[in-house]
Amino acid sequence: MELKLYYTPRTRADRVRWLLNELQLEYELVNVDLFGGEGSGQAYRDIHPLGQVPALEIDGRIMLESGAICHLLTDLHPRSGLAPALDSPARLEYEQWIFYAISTLEPWIWQKVLHGTLLPEKRRIASMVDFSSRAAIPILQVLEQAYQDQLWLLGDQFSTADILTISILFWCGHEIQCMPNLQRCLHQARERPALAFSKTQQ
Repeated sequence: MELKLYYTPRTRADRVRWLLNELQLEYELVNVDLFGGEGSGQAYRDIHPLGQVPALEIDGRIMLESGAICHLLTDLHPRSGLAPALDSPARLEYEQWIFYAISTLEPWIWQKVLHGTLLPEKRRIASMVDFSSRAAIPILQVLEQAYQDQLWLLGDQFSTADILTISILFWCGHEIQCMPNLQRCLHQARERPALAFSKTQQ
């Protein structure tokens, strides 16, 4: 399998790179100067029509959407142990937390980051930062409870559900200051060799 990851640091592309490293797969890393405007150029739009990252080229075919990419790669490599088997009782929780992270948590945290730092100042809506942050709190509290008394979302088994969840937690700030279980998870994640590439970014 030939893999090429179109990548910008501190974006959703980090979670795909993290997973590729966890899976110990060889891949070509193509840095995209997204914040410098490269995403607006036609050359990159031919790869990703919205000019976003990540995009993963798999044997010459382009796949978009970081969650879908992570889900597929994990299932293609069942011996990695990063997902329960399809017929395992743990698969229910695994699927639940993957989509909880992407569909329930990420939209609020992303809006906070977008209007807090990423958008040009004239396009930011200041009230969205506080509104989104407050909306994320009860969602994060559910995860705080889920991580209680266990290392990872599936107990002792680290999984792709943790990768997707923790990649979003890295974007949080004061929202998780009083959530020791989530703070512990971030510390544990930073100790994983597969995430070493991002230690200088967080």
